[in-house]
Amino acid sequence: MSKDQENHQSKKEEVQEEKFKRSKDDQSHHDQSSMPVDELPLEEINHEEKERRNPESSKNKSSSE
Repeated sequence: MSKDQENHQSKKEEVQEEKFKRSKDDQSHHDQSSMPVDELPLEEINHEEKERRNPESSKNKSSSE
């Protein structure tokens, strides 16, 4: 690969990385505006996580408990 090709490839990677960073920031902003962190259903999330860790003990419990 020639030096020109290497420089072109390097610049192309930099551009792609910058696009990815902008896209990630845009997505994060969108996520926060659609469901802010302070409105997350933390109790439900914790309950689901416990069920995943220990499915046998949660098998007989209803989800409304």
